[in-house]
Amino acid sequence: MPNDSSYPETPVSLISAVRRGTEDEAALALAMLCERYLNPTYGLVRKLIFDQDRARDVTHDFFEWILVNRGGLIKKWNPELGQFRAYFRTCLKNRIANNERDQRAGKRGGGIFHFSFERAEEIFADFGTHAPTPDLAFDLIWADGVLQVALRSLEQEMITGGRGETFERFKISLLGVTPDYRSLAGETGIDGRALRTGVCRLRKRFREAVRDELRKTMPKDASEAEVDAEMETLKKLMGRSSSK
Repeated sequence: MPNDSSYPETPVSLISAVRRGTEDEAALALAMLCERYLNPTYGLVRKLIFDQDRARDVTHDFFEWILVNRGGLIKKWNPELGQFRAYFRTCLKNRIANNERDQRAGKRGGGIFHFSFERAEEIFADFGTHAPTPDLAFDLIWADGVLQVALRSLEQEMITGGRGETFERFKISLLGVTPDYRSLAGETGIDGRALRTGVCRLRKRFREAVRDELRKTMPKDASEAEVDAEMETLKKLMGRSSSK
């Protein structure tokens, strides 16, 4: 898949580029949007279709269809249709239903969409196998993707600020694990109270990073209440994930 680290990789900005960018900008944005939604898409398909090879073929066909049609379904989305991920998920299920009737899903290896499914399969094993429904598998994997992007953003922020070592030491606390403060105190020479304060501050900054990432998935005029609702949705999804 194409990649350009200077390109604004947020769903809303990518959708805007698909609609209004030059031909090259739209093609790049569309490819990046497909890459962003690969894992949750594969998770939903894999939940519906037990056979791994068939699931990969159907996922490949879906993204080929999007790219060949120059993002037609992307261009049709607007906020009145609800959150983009729900709209995308519905389009995916409709496409699967049509393909299953027509038996026309293409085989991987040809076309313009090329991606390795090994990582997608690993993520499905972590989050999708225990989901009771395909829709929930999609949402759980989407939620994990949001958290991972926020985590990378915070890591880069701390590295830039000369605090990369601190991030590595306390990163585990952002993933739902309580640090061993006694061991950390011995390693760092910092007392337990100061360590707990540092972890609390890092968790607070991580929540802000997650909120920022969620805001990027929403229209620019989204209210704080709407962002709060998305945060609550994410919290519930990750609660389901941790209880699997």
